[in-house]
Amino acid sequence: MLEVYPSLATARRKIAALELDVLFYQDIGMDPFTYFLAFARLAPIQCTSFGHPDTTGIRNMDGFISSGLFEIENAQTHYSETLHVLSNNSFLTYYYRTDLPTILKSRTEYGLSNEKHLYICPQTLYKLHPSFDHILANILRSDPLGNIVLLEDSVANFAELLRQRFQVSMPDVADRVIFLPPQNTVDYINLIAVSDAMLDIPSFNGMNSSLEAFAVGTPIVTLPGELQRTRHGAGMYRRMGFSDCIAENTLDYIKIALRLANDLLFHREVSAKILANNHLLFEDEGTILAFSDFFERRVSSVQSNLEAPFPEFISSGHQTAS
Repeated sequence: MLEVYPSLATARRKIAALELDVLFYQDIGMDPFTYFLAFARLAPIQCTSFGHPDTTGIRNMDGFISSGLFEIENAQTHYSETLHVLSNNSFLTYYYRTDLPTILKSRTEYGLSNEKHLYICPQTLYKLHPSFDHILANILRSDPLGNIVLLEDSVANFAELLRQRFQVSMPDVADRVIFLPPQNTVDYINLIAVSDAMLDIPSFNGMNSSLEAFAVGTPIVTLPGELQRTRHGAGMYRRMGFSDCIAENTLDYIKIALRLANDLLFHREVSAKILANNHLLFEDEGTILAFSDFFERRVSSVQSNLEAPFPEFISSGHQTAS
């Protein structure tokens, strides 16, 4: 393991001294240090992936590695990097399954009612775009027994800002949005397991939270858009082989959410499908092999001078441009 801190200059010197063939950033954008580090040319091939699911806009970032599960046909237009789409079955990550607690806590132990329908959205609060408010409001207006459950952030002001926003955007139902304090890992998974449905934010889907929900069989309502960050939920469902909870529009999203909470048979059917197929989302060695094959082919092509690191090619029905 190479320690590259504390300065950009030191990190650049240490990495350059390794004479790497490929420098792969799992994400660029979540941390200022790696973002600015990525402006330097430190290897012949420099690429990133979905850890932060947006283009970097950095000239020295040659490629963005993605999956056919998460991209539309003309997705290259969304990236300044050359887009490489792995096969449609490649999931981009090797996730370990989250274990469900042996003994589940009841809803009442969280201060929640057993008589209510719980729609949980446990993602970080800054991801809740104002365009999501009308979806939340209409779910609550259509379901008198419904509660939206959010988790407070480590930045306490985020929750207060959202409370104020909801008082303006949906004053008639804002009191049925419940903020719970941050949970430890076990209680967090438990809370997801006792919820009726998870609500995926259309403008920026969950990844870890979605995998945690699928691990315990909790259905997720998702509405895919064009950008990768809006297509993770739908990609996971496609990977599992069914699309019952992939909405076509916002009205369909609301309809599916309401059905999951109010139609017990439908909820059980979807949950059973998830539990029967969620093994396809975890510990997938095919993902490791797909990345390995990609890196080996790119390095081989550069060393032989047969082609540029990221040539124009077609992969899994997606054409990319150099």
